[in-house]
Amino acid sequence: MTRAKAIKQNCFECSGDSHKEVTLCCVPGCPLYPYRFGNSAASGAYKTRMRLAKKRYPEEYAEAMALQKANS
Repeated sequence: MTRAKAIKQNCFECSGDSHKEVTLCCVPGCPLYPYRFGNSAASGAYKTRMRLAKKRYPEEYAEAMALQKANS
């Protein structure tokens, strides 16, 4: 298993096997947080996934971003 797949699997298990919860994770203190999708936060795939989350789950997205900001 690659490092990226291992990180992605860990985050998936941590979030209760929910892709939505991985996307909306609000634990930025976790060392794996920036890589939770198997990509770095600077990658296009990461940015696309976050844009889709904002569109699909607007209320949950806003709440997760507020929690993230408060925890930073």
